[in-house]
Amino acid sequence: MKVEKLKIRNDIPIYKQLKELMIKGMRKSGALGGDSVPSCREWAEKFGVSTKTAQKAIAELTEEGVIAGRPGKGTFLIKLPGCGEVCDSGKTIGILYFDIFSLTHPHLFMMSREIARACEEFGCQTQILMAHGKSIDDPRNGFLKKIISDHRMAGILIGSPFPRKNLELLRAMGKKILVMGNRYEKPDWPAVVIDSQSIAEQAFQLLEKRGFSNIGVVCMEGAFREKGLKTARDMALDAYKNYLHKSGRKFQVDLFKVLPPGNDSMSDLKKAAKELAGKVDAVYSVNSFASENLPGLLADLGFANPERCVVGPCISDNDEDFINVKKLMLRLASKSVETLMEHISGKKRKPEVIELKLCE
Repeated sequence: MKVEKLKIRNDIPIYKQLKELMIKGMRKSGALGGDSVPSCREWAEKFGVSTKTAQKAIAELTEEGVIAGRPGKGTFLIKLPGCGEVCDSGKTIGILYFDIFSLTHPHLFMMSREIARACEEFGCQTQILMAHGKSIDDPRNGFLKKIISDHRMAGILIGSPFPRKNLELLRAMGKKILVMGNRYEKPDWPAVVIDSQSIAEQAFQLLEKRGFSNIGVVCMEGAFREKGLKTARDMALDAYKNYLHKSGRKFQVDLFKVLPPGNDSMSDLKKAAKELAGKVDAVYSVNSFASENLPGLLADLGFANPERCVVGPCISDNDEDFINVKKLMLRLASKSVETLMEHISGKKRKPEVIELKLCE
């Protein structure tokens, strides 16, 4: 990243001067929301300042919603100041996440870009919104609430599951909202969701065609669960139980491994692989993280053809061993924008859930 050298001015605190140069550097590099940015040490070395000064600059950029850090993952750009705040139609669409992991996840990063493209067709720009904690009322979200309250913020796409009360708070702020990718059993707001059960069913069929019959499941627990909310984990469990019932077998809880949310996912995945070894001959992975890493772990445990005995979702056009959900994810993004715009314009008023299936 090419940036200017820090020229000390006595009338402005050094960390504020550094902050402006950091913004210029990210802008010159063409960085987009979700891209990784240099660490505190790297910024300090680049400009010849102390790490304490760099930390103050980073803290202010984080408070302003420009960047966000995830322990063990690094620091990522959310939105550069002046980008996406005003558009020709006077409307901005926010993409709200409650976990920085959303920006680093390849599926959701791809979707954010597709949402931006779809919004451009409606004359709107997008702004990624990162929330702290599990509530918009969290004191750390003061700056975020100011952005959302702006009259130019016409609607919010909810990009990750979080407590129902937050949806009610957004609606009380006069914002049109749409839940994207997650299902509430009795929604009071529009939603566009993926039928994860259809993906699971195709995975089981694919493994059976390859000659596997004793199948286990590995999935990652979401950072948030609430009564009435159905996530990919819940729909995969329903599909797994249906699959076993049709084949005349009983559900065994020890063959449905749920990885806890957190930063130590690899160690949890290794533990799940060891527990499944000897009990199953194939695995359906609900999440792409496990899909990418399970084959290597199973190979170490002596599984024959580990690349063929693991099936899960992927967005790579070159991987025939997995289920390609790229088109489905892009369709989720564009359909979510289209539906939200219909509610903003008043064409649609009644909340509805639009379900997208893999085979469509």
